[in-house]
Amino acid sequence: MSAPERRWSMRKIEAGDWLLLGNDDRTWFRLTRGSELEPVRSGAGELASETTREVVVWEVWRQAGSVLTDLLTRGVDVLEWEHWEPVASWLPSRAEAIREALRLSTR
Repeated sequence: MSAPERRWSMRKIEAGDWLLLGNDDRTWFRLTRGSELEPVRSGAGELASETTREVVVWEVWRQAGSVLTDLLTRGVDVLEWEHWEPVASWLPSRAEAIREALRLSTR
């Protein structure tokens, strides 16, 4: 089954931080890029001592319903993290984060 087609364009907040309205017209998603440390494995699949590498990962955060609109009309800074709930992480690309947001908004 293919991913649903995106109906809305994304809005860039800053590098690695994007807003996307879900296809349900109610749920807002925030897609963020970050980095995490990942253990390095040898060719045999074993951990290579204490070695780690930094990898880029994407996260999906959700703001459901009319909460975003309500907050905006009251002059609340909707970009404050307290207004968002994490729903997916360790996604390898922004495209994967978009697909996950669309999948979550069609449930």
